[in-house]
Amino acid sequence: MELQVGKSYRVKNDIFSFKAGEVWSLVDEGYQAYFGEHNFVFVNAEKNCHFMVLRNTSDEDMEIYCHLDRYFEEIEEYNNNFISLSLDKKDTMKILVIGIGVIGSIYGYVFSKAGHTVTHYLKKDSKKNNIHTLNVHILDGRGHKKGLSYTDSYSIEHATEKEYDFIFIAVPSGKLASVIEELNREHITGTLLIACGIWEDKNYLEKLLGNRPYVLGYPVAGGNLEGETLKACLFDHFMLESKAKTTIDNYDDLVKLFSDCHIALEHPYDMLEWIWLHLAINAGVISVASTTMENYSNNAQTTEAAEKLMQSAKLLKQAVKSVRETVKIVASRGVVLKHYNNELLPYKLPTFLSAPLMKRMFANNILTQKIMTLHNNLPDLLYVCKCVYEEGKKKGIEAPLFYKNCSKLPM
Repeated sequence: MELQVGKSYRVKNDIFSFKAGEVWSLVDEGYQAYFGEHNFVFVNAEKNCHFMVLRNTSDEDMEIYCHLDRYFEEIEEYNNNFISLSLDKKDTMKILVIGIGVIGSIYGYVFSKAGHTVTHYLKKDSKKNNIHTLNVHILDGRGHKKGLSYTDSYSIEHATEKEYDFIFIAVPSGKLASVIEELNREHITGTLLIACGIWEDKNYLEKLLGNRPYVLGYPVAGGNLEGETLKACLFDHFMLESKAKTTIDNYDDLVKLFSDCHIALEHPYDMLEWIWLHLAINAGVISVASTTMENYSNNAQTTEAAEKLMQSAKLLKQAVKSVRETVKIVASRGVVLKHYNNELLPYKLPTFLSAPLMKRMFANNILTQKIMTLHNNLPDLLYVCKCVYEEGKKKGIEAPLFYKNCSKLPM
């Protein structure tokens, strides 16, 4: 028996977390060759999600895989009206994604899969106006610590309306102002979910956004987009400003949106400070990884540099030292670092401990490997280094290793 996506099944006999008599619909399946795993994703009428992983190396798993008919039976009457992760119409939210970029497309895809109405806004002269479908190759970390690898297609709907529940903004560093200008010019409204790297301060944001309702977030995802092919890596959580620090009146709807997608929310002490810190850590790591690059002309060089970094204890030691310097630059902005001890712990340990631990983590965590190698947008990476470098120099912060490596970059 072969389980098919879009079909509904009744459980005949208990298996893993599935109980006899339950009805589940298969919404995704795939084979992860790297681990020799057959992956299945099911949802039920209550929108609960269950995963089943059958490994080639397990005789018991292979016995199940070869005799799935012992555990599942197809239910024809459910197939026409059971839609994957479907929502009641009253629960459906209207989401506008700005552009067709990597992060916006990843989350637009999962919002759409969860049953919400997702459209993309593009300028009239955008070169991507002719894109109507993306071929998605994704390593999905929701519900599976090693990630579930599968392919799918994402139908891109182009925006025609003016009012939305949420406007998802994930644009390259430094492009936020032009997006807000465009939204104002076109009179497009909705609560802004700003999910991009922001190096500017709160005053800048308040002046830029005016009276627009907004909330800050940060994606835990990455990838690249070439033509109509999206290669993506998605983790099971998303960083979001806490409700107490926002003034938007539909925060609970935002929580539900991510819950519908089986994505947990994590709330740092201060979202904007956390973003600064994250950018500074990235800058420290990027500056060291760049020392292995012969030139800066293509994305393949960036991917290769990330691979070399993850495999070298020596380079990772340098990265830890560089991050310690860039973190001091963030502290010079008045950020109290003790609020972010969890994020900074790997960089506080002696390098003879932290570097081997990081190397082992990269070797064992396929999701982290993937996001490191897929995030190869060189202009965006260089912009991050430039922001942190200029801030450190302006404040007179001592960061000799970071400055030395950055001086060789075409920032």
